[in-house]
Amino acid sequence: MNSLINIIIVDDNPAFLDGLASLITSESNFNLLARFTSGSELFRYPDLRKADLILMDIEMPGLSGIETAIRVNFRYPNIQMIAITMYQDAIYLQQLVESGFMGFVGKNEVAEKLFSVIKTVHERKFTFPHDMRI
Repeated sequence: MNSLINIIIVDDNPAFLDGLASLITSESNFNLLARFTSGSELFRYPDLRKADLILMDIEMPGLSGIETAIRVNFRYPNIQMIAITMYQDAIYLQQLVESGFMGFVGKNEVAEKLFSVIKTVHERKFTFPHDMRI
């Protein structure tokens, strides 16, 4: 990765949000623009259009990650999104792609897979686990 990637994180779990923020800021090619605990907070962020990529939890109270992604994709189609959740077995690949996500990382695999998924999505390529249901 040659250019700086501006990233926003959206997750309702404060401990996970902190850990993910630490992971993102440890990489010199990543710039953490902001982090939020809900989709509603995300849409109040005045610099949302400056994001290159959003890492977003799927299961959140209020606006779900799917609903938030649909709205982001409609307003800012150039922002890439990666879904992050613990509930991979309940998520359908078609639903993620249709809502605008280009990649997926299970929360239990973030430390091992996040950087490679970000790189792939930033190159405008899809990346999802092979065992994800259609």
